Amino acid sequence: MTQASFLTPEVMSTVGEQTEPRYGLIDAHQIRKFAAAIDDLNPIYVDVEAARAAGYAGLVAPPLFNAAATRPVPYRSGLLADGQYDSVAPPGLGHLQTMLAGQRWDLIRPAIAGEELIEVFTTKSITEKQGKTGAIVFVEKEASLTTPSGELIERYGSTLILRAPPPPLPPFATAGEMPTKPEATQATVETPDGFIKHPDMITLFMFAAAIWGIHRIHWDTPYAQAEGLPLPILPGWALSSYLAELAGKHAPAGQRLRRIAVRYRSSAFPGDALHCTAAQQDDGVLGLEMVNQAGTQVATGDASFSV
Repeated sequence: MTQASFLTPEVMSTVGEQTEPRYGLIDAHQIRKFAAAIDDLNPIYVDVEAARAAGYAGLVAPPLFNAAATRPVPYRSGLLADGQYDSVAPPGLGHLQTMLAGQRWDLIRPAIAGEELIEVFTTKSITEKQGKTGAIVFVEKEASLTTPSGELIERYGSTLILRAPPPPLPPFATAGEMPTKPEATQATVETPDGFIKHPDMITLFMFAAAIWGIHRIHWDTPYAQAEGLPLPILPGWALSSYLAELAGKHAPAGQRLRRIAVRYRSSAFPGDALHCTAAQQDDGVLGLEMVNQAGTQVATGDASFSV
């Protein structure tokens, strides 16, 4: 049976709206937290001398870090019951399950520790289609990050999916034994064609803390099960950061990562082994793929570079 549309006049009135500016500081300590959370060992993120030797004025923010510096920090009254910001969903749709379908970044130049940034979001479009479980809403948003002088540092967009939550799963049989990374396993294992990331519950905490990611789906096991998942899931932002790290390793000499777009194909959980690979395409774009230990495609993407 076709479900009544979620796209009320109130919802659609937000298309084209811009948020109030958000202000943030590229902080050296927060850069280190982010780099540690994704296990990216590039010294320019943590060693000032290494960054200066590479031609930068100070520590460099990892490619996808910047929005962490401008994340709003509302009091509890500004958060929904699931930990999401009350401004994430269009008005009247905060009761729906929210998931990221994909993200994309246009990286004009790296941000340096000590810089101030200003972020403004725009809702570009809101559309709807009928899925197997009812109506699904797609919200396209775009943000720009500039310096106080107006210099554009970065532009990024996201596709948010909103739908009715699925039925909860029965209690997770091993809830008292959260999956962990075996002691002998490194967080990142290099392979001939890329690397394998081994996130665990500690990894999940580190990344959520680095981005102030308080959505309960990323840290609360009973809540994740109530949304139809066996365990909390890794944020898509973390998965894209893994692929951005891999893309950076394939940058041509004298060039850096300029654009990256990632589509999330399935969820990633603590305890997964995420094999990240890259392949040069005929059009000069670098293709990216992430596959888990079962061979399931978790994410795909593409990256391009410039001087």
